[in-house]
Amino acid sequence: MGTIRKRGNGYEADYYAGGKRHRECGFVTKKEAQEYLGNRLQEIREGKFFGNRRIKHVRIEELVEDYLTRFQGKGIVTERMHMNTIRNYFAGKLVSQISVYDVETFFAHRKSVPTIKGTQRSAATSNRELGALKRLINKAIAWGMAVSNPVLSVKPLREERGRMRFLSLEEAGRLIECASHHLRPIIATALCTGMRRGEIMGMRWQDIDLRNRTIFVPHTKNGHSRYVPISDSLFNVLSNLPRHKGTDYLFAGEPKIGKKGKPFNDVRTSFESACTLAGIENFRFHDLRHTAASHMAMAGIPLKIIGEVLGHRSIAMTERYAHLSPGFLRNAVNALPDWTGSGELGRKLVAKSEIVKTALLVSSRKDGRDGRIRTGGPLLPKQMRYQAAPRPDGKDKGLKYKRNAANRQRRTWTAECRRTGPGRYASSRPAFFISAISARRAWPR
Repeated sequence: MGTIRKRGNGYEADYYAGGKRHRECGFVTKKEAQEYLGNRLQEIREGKFFGNRRIKHVRIEELVEDYLTRFQGKGIVTERMHMNTIRNYFAGKLVSQISVYDVETFFAHRKSVPTIKGTQRSAATSNRELGALKRLINKAIAWGMAVSNPVLSVKPLREERGRMRFLSLEEAGRLIECASHHLRPIIATALCTGMRRGEIMGMRWQDIDLRNRTIFVPHTKNGHSRYVPISDSLFNVLSNLPRHKGTDYLFAGEPKIGKKGKPFNDVRTSFESACTLAGIENFRFHDLRHTAASHMAMAGIPLKIIGEVLGHRSIAMTERYAHLSPGFLRNAVNALPDWTGSGELGRKLVAKSEIVKTALLVSSRKDGRDGRIRTGGPLLPKQMRYQAAPRPDGKDKGLKYKRNAANRQRRTWTAECRRTGPGRYASSRPAFFISAISARRAWPR
């Protein structure tokens, strides 16, 4: 992005490269400044413009190794997997030589590669790999190994909305019955609290307060600790849960000789087996969190309270999880009061004949001209409140015809006054205006 500005008798080119602002002047004409700026922006996009900085020529393998060594965020396993993919694809290439074309080729290649299970790679997975490459090159810019980030010019794929799968009460009961002995309290904790899998596996007895019935979660996904209340059903489960020797974790394996019991890292195999036995398809462990949030919402719990229990930082995430079935949405609108008075408004809107029969006369003329009638429903639109009354003689020519006739008489009188003066038609002037006003009185003001 660049700008051309007028400076004194010449022009100045203003642009950004590598997070730094560059301003160059001395151009006599605006056309010269535009051509120079276009060349500079093209060099920046191709990664050929280094400005006044000296770029370190480092290969992608060295950058990935340094990046993983200094990585301090959560999800190191996922980040290492993405970095290995990037290193294998760009092997032997300098970081400063990676262009937009190279990034788009990498993006298209990863979209066509199937997953480990042989399924098609989703848009979300491809976007996460693109985001990992973006973070890597941003770090290279900060370390002086690149000037610009070509990933910024690549548009990510459009992702589908997240899953909203949750269990019914009968399905949840079957799942708990078919689960193994060590998995039942884990499923019960997820259904009663809506906690994440990592938060459940990291539960310690020192964070459980059975007297006040609260669970302290020190490490969360968003980095903010929270307290989760313990329900009556979960209190019975935790009270009867035995403690493992040699470890403070609630859910841990049996300790071996000379080793402390380690907490469960993943229960995917046992959970999938329980789902198969229970006849539940297309269901993941994280969907237990959806189930807890959905049933709280269907019970009438406000979204703000649900978000505090789940540990959401924004109400938008709570709205995503609190997915309601159509039956509960219908009950929500049926809870509204009867604004129409036992369906009176609905009958009036449908049957116009009933409206005319119950109408009240507002304006009628004794000389046989059309009048206007007004219905008794105040909530009806104006077009339905007013209906044209028929002529007593049965010849309904309409009020529009009479108004047009009065307008033609007035235009004739005005033209004659301009031609011969108003004195000749002064005596007939009131008659024309009285006729026009009488015709207009039949229309609502």
